[in-house]
Amino acid sequence: MRHRTGSLLLLSLAACAAGPASAERWAEVQRDRLLRLHAPRDHAATLAALRAQQPVPQGPERARPHLDQIEPARPRPIVQSARPLRLSAAVAGGSVRTSVPGTQLRDRTNAAALQLGIDGTATARRGAGLQLRALSSDDDLFLGRFVNDGVEPRRADAELRGLSAFPHLRWEVDAAGDLAVTARAGLLADWLEFDHWQADVHRSWLSIGPAVAVEPRCRVFGDAAAHLDTFVRARADAGAAWLQERHRGGSDRDATARWSAGAGVGLAGTVGSFTAELAYEFQHLGFARTDTDLYGDRARTSVQQQWLWLGCAVTF
Repeated sequence: MRHRTGSLLLLSLAACAAGPASAERWAEVQRDRLLRLHAPRDHAATLAALRAQQPVPQGPERARPHLDQIEPARPRPIVQSARPLRLSAAVAGGSVRTSVPGTQLRDRTNAAALQLGIDGTATARRGAGLQLRALSSDDDLFLGRFVNDGVEPRRADAELRGLSAFPHLRWEVDAAGDLAVTARAGLLADWLEFDHWQADVHRSWLSIGPAVAVEPRCRVFGDAAAHLDTFVRARADAGAAWLQERHRGGSDRDATARWSAGAGVGLAGTVGSFTAELAYEFQHLGFARTDTDLYGDRARTSVQQQWLWLGCAVTF
């Protein structure tokens, strides 16, 4: 009990001695808080104080800006890359006229053709494309004439068939005013066959060579959304050809040259992404002289084609 009573007495004396000083200190703290609370705000000084407290980066990170110094990124403009795809199809009715000098094989008959095309645009003025064409004539070509089947003369009634492919590069140029020119350059692969179906004689050429096509087009009236155009088309090619003859007496082969040229005119109406075309085309195809068992060295062959085309195209 003595020790406890002594301790309480000492604590009481210490509290009495420190009481007035603690009260004054507390009052001073409260007064400082009130002054800071009602003092005017200095945002620049506050920001400078905060920046001064940030650690200074060393090395490569020293040049990095502070977070509050980074401006928001500006939105990038939307650039639409125009890469349209154009699909086209056309059918034609017309005639073919063939001639083999030194023989009786000169005649003309009706024929039909189909053409499919695809054009892809890499830039606004350049691209690549592919055109496929097939043709077939009536089977009464050389009607009333005769052909040697390798053993004896037989009726020469024949049908003409053909396939061609024209992969190419394409350029478009605005010439002047409403005139625009489309140029194509590529490689033409062609197969053409005379099928003398009664005599069982087949003569076919497989040819390949460079080809070019030019199409000037002029707007008659309208605007970008709907317009009517008139155009001229011209195409030429030249290359090598390989002839194969198959007949009752056997077969033979030879190599020769081939050339072709054609031109046409037409009208094209466009509404939105749809285009309809009507065109006339004339084409002359020639094969140089060959020397085979069936026809000897007189078998120079030419084919003339006339077509009235009706086509359509859609751009995606």
